[in-house]
Formats: sequence, C-alpha cells, structure tokens
Amino acid sequence: MLSQGVFIPDAIIMSDLALAGMDLGKHRFHLHGQDKPCRELFCKMFSLQQMMRFFANLPACIAVMDACAAHI
Repeated sequence: MLSQGVFIPDAIIMSDLALAGMDLGKHRFHLHGQDKPCRELFCKMFSLQQMMRFFANLPACIAVMDACAAHI
C-alpha cells in the first residue's frame, strides 16, 4: 500500500498501534511501532518529509523519542 508516498505493508494493522518510537537524526529518522502486547508492527527509516506524512496517517498513539544529548 502506498500512502502519500510512503510504502506501508498491508500486513501492518495500524489500528492496533499503541506506541511509536523515534530515533532522531539530522537527515534520517528511525521509527519503530508496536501494539499493546509489544509485538513489532513496523521498523522503518524515513526522511523528514516521509516521517511527517507517515505520522499524519497514523491513529492516535503514544509517541516517544530518544533523549540523547550527544549532538548538542
């Protein structure tokens, strides 16, 4: 399935999404999603534009991000 330029496999049932984790980078963003029983739904790498489109199409969930200060 292609959702606004971002490929999402049909096997992913986004309505089951409970948690979306982000590893923030300068040019790439690694995203990991899991359902309530902690099963992985997706693990992908996106550009900023792709990530914004991807999150715009997700159902409400908890979003977490890394808190590393290594780049400051």
